Amino acid sequence: MRKALFVFVFCLLPLFVFAENNLFNISKKLGVEEQKKLAQELYTQMAALASNEKSELISLHTQVIENCPDSLRAQESCWKLSNLYLAGMYPPDFQSAKLVLEYLLKQYPDTQLVNEAKNRLLAVYKTLGEFDKVVELYEQMFSLDPQQNSDKIFMARALDYAKALENIGREQDAQNWYRAVIERDGGKNSIEARAATKRLK
Repeated sequence: MRKALFVFVFCLLPLFVFAENNLFNISKKLGVEEQKKLAQELYTQMAALASNEKSELISLHTQVIENCPDSLRAQESCWKLSNLYLAGMYPPDFQSAKLVLEYLLKQYPDTQLVNEAKNRLLAVYKTLGEFDKVVELYEQMFSLDPQQNSDKIFMARALDYAKALENIGREQDAQNWYRAVIERDGGKNSIEARAATKRLK
């Protein structure tokens, strides 16, 4: 019964496709083992840098991503590069962080960082006011896992998704998702259910 309120949302929707971006110039001239060796050398150089040497760190992480794309370090560097753009700069460079995270999720869809990257990308999209992208990414997330991992995660994500739907003018879809939050709550009167109830019209 839980699926009744929201399964219809995905029946005609394609999976979210990240746009092409030219942030990186990827090279695969090196073999996998050579890439691993180079990535480790670059990380050794990074370890010798001070935390405030941001431009040097960004350059080295970019080299890992571009020259060692088949190494696990490339995925790690995408994540750390997004950290630098968001927490290492003032003001934060949200646009560059967005491109890095989109690249990470597109190139490495099975990365162990997938959940963290999606959550961070959602926050970046909201900061940039790109609510259409928020909606597209939530559509993908709920399509892949309609029930989510727990009631709490489902309700938090569904509530956020509904607010994004409101922001792009999809009022009826938003209302359906607010009802889905309340239904999933099961009368427990959670914060998410109370917030959804206030937004129902």
